[in-house]
Amino acid sequence: MDRDDKLFNVFHYTIEALEEYMEKIGYPGFKKQIFDKSINSPDRSPKDLASDFLSQLHILKAMIMITYKKPEYSHSEVQKEFYQCIDAAGIKAENCPEELNHYLFIINEILERRGENFVRQIEEEYDSVEADPRTAREDFSKHQEALNNPPERKEVNIKGNAENGKEIFQQIANAITLSDRQNFRFYPQQDKEKENNEGAGLSLSFKLAIGGISVAVLGILIFTNSKD
Repeated sequence: MDRDDKLFNVFHYTIEALEEYMEKIGYPGFKKQIFDKSINSPDRSPKDLASDFLSQLHILKAMIMITYKKPEYSHSEVQKEFYQCIDAAGIKAENCPEELNHYLFIINEILERRGENFVRQIEEEYDSVEADPRTAREDFSKHQEALNNPPERKEVNIKGNAENGKEIFQQIANAITLSDRQNFRFYPQQDKEKENNEGAGLSLSFKLAIGGISVAVLGILIFTNSKD
């Protein structure tokens, strides 16, 4: 299998966004696997970077759902690389913050074609936003150009041990109860209420999340058409 295929590229973008978030929160002993240096402004908050990650995660969910019946795309190989990332990055169950724990858990859920709670939450946020049709068309045009002419990516070579990473992940998954998983909000309601009360409109992070949904939908259309 060609490791530069679209599914692996989307997965790498997702991990890259998560690494940006981990760097921002100062995770102890963290070792970067995808990107060499931060591409984000130091003024951006962990919340902004977390929203970047969630946007990319929604695209990964879309790619998983449209490729799972295609033999040329090995989801098990992507999941193996996810476990390698956990081991190589130095993530440990005993010092994994709750929010990062949920992020790692939902990546694995999506790789196993689950994650409906995450999708439902982000669709609830999407339904609450009134989109400008003209702006949406402009965004789709830009995203289509980016998807049709993607930038070259450097070769990714993650050296972690998949078995060790899987064991660490199981410890992370077992550290939080099922009810806490179900009650976790990827986009906390109080943040949205605060923005509305302050009359500041949508935050940059929330706009990025909605943008991620648009890219996911467009990606499905382009990818499906390219296979016809």
